[in-house]
Amino acid sequence: MKVDTINDRIRELRKALDLSQEAFSEGIKVSRAYTGILERWGQPVNDRIISIICMVYRVNETWLRDGTGAMFNTETDFRQEKVIREFKKLDVELQDFILQQIDFLIDFQHKKEVKKS
Repeated sequence: MKVDTINDRIRELRKALDLSQEAFSEGIKVSRAYTGILERWGQPVNDRIISIICMVYRVNETWLRDGTGAMFNTETDFRQEKVIREFKKLDVELQDFILQQIDFLIDFQHKKEVKKS
């Protein structure tokens, strides 16, 4: 995907977050139409919108403004946020299953670390 402009980077960010225009817009408190205009028509992006996007989605402001550096301030935070967001969408039974799997993986990792020592 071509990401030469801040508008292109906003679209790339939204897709990396796996959000619809509507969901992305709700997060930064603008209309879906405004997000569409930003992404498609190259509407100038003001500093307030840039600050909100960076704060809400933990985006590296330098990357958003000029494409330099990593997209996110901390990749770990982005992954945690995505896990939490997706986890909340699951039924209680599936949430319980995920928690059991996490417990299993932690035990597995611990045993693996003990073997190495």
